[in-house]
Amino acid sequence: MNWLISRTLTTLIVLLTLACIGIFMYIRMHDTPADASQYQILKERWHARFKSTPTEAYTDFVREGDKLSYVESHWLAHIVGEVLFEKFGVSGMRFCTTDFSYGCYHGFSGSAFTAFGLGVVRDLADECPQSSPELFLGCMHGLGHGILAEVGSISLVKALQICSPLQEQEMIGGCLGGIFMEHNYNTLQSLEGLALRPYEKERAYEPCAQEVPDAYKAACYYELTSWWRASFDKQGMSQNEQYAEIGHLCRAIDDSEMQTVCFRGVGNVIGPLSGYNSTVMREWCSMMSDEHAQTVCFYEALGHLLQSDKGRVEIQSLCASGSVADAHLCRVE
Repeated sequence: MNWLISRTLTTLIVLLTLACIGIFMYIRMHDTPADASQYQILKERWHARFKSTPTEAYTDFVREGDKLSYVESHWLAHIVGEVLFEKFGVSGMRFCTTDFSYGCYHGFSGSAFTAFGLGVVRDLADECPQSSPELFLGCMHGLGHGILAEVGSISLVKALQICSPLQEQEMIGGCLGGIFMEHNYNTLQSLEGLALRPYEKERAYEPCAQEVPDAYKAACYYELTSWWRASFDKQGMSQNEQYAEIGHLCRAIDDSEMQTVCFRGVGNVIGPLSGYNSTVMREWCSMMSDEHAQTVCFYEALGHLLQSDKGRVEIQSLCASGSVADAHLCRVE
């Protein structure tokens, strides 16, 4: 898989992580009494809307979601995904799109696993869109969450083994990324909607270091950086302190290849958290331990700019000025 596609795919991971955190906060702020919760109101409304032509109803949903905040739109997409499953069964996933950080795929997959368990894995995978790697792996990410929620984090390796045949050509992101994100954040396994896995300094590298087979270590370390950052943020560290500590943790990994994956993971976290600001990206990546690590981090973060026309123009400007010398980034048109 070429570099440009890989950058686009890995961009998804941190967006999905942030979405889950935001959803949890939104529920806490907006929940009303149980007999008339915001969730129930929205679900009933969209059940009624989907009595009309599904494609038209989905278009209406996207139009309405565009008017909402990032958190609210992703939450609404989860609900629409649940409605599509309830109305159309497994085949309803064909209506989902990437809008609002793949929220429709998440809600749909969660409902399907609740209804059918692991027996629905292959059917769901077959429904994931094949038109582009980005769409396919975004859909597969939701399956990863559902698989681990179904078997439980105590069976992490089993979940990975179920997942890996579904995406043989990409070992970072997709279904594997969804499994590790679910392991770290417990977005489906917690009754509260999110329960960050406790950080213990003496086990900072687990499950990647010893518990996970070699074939899955890259996906594990790439996701681990997001969990570190969330844990340090919870401890009250400043942004610079968080990234400096993460840089030390990455550097201490014995395997040089996994070190690089780790520094890439930091850049993937920094990309959207910087507000898609290349100056902030560079500042936070400068907290890494050496120039090579800083460059790996920065270029991975810059990959997030490929998601918009404005961002692509900025990358070309950085390349023209000599601030960026990555051949793949600088080929972006």
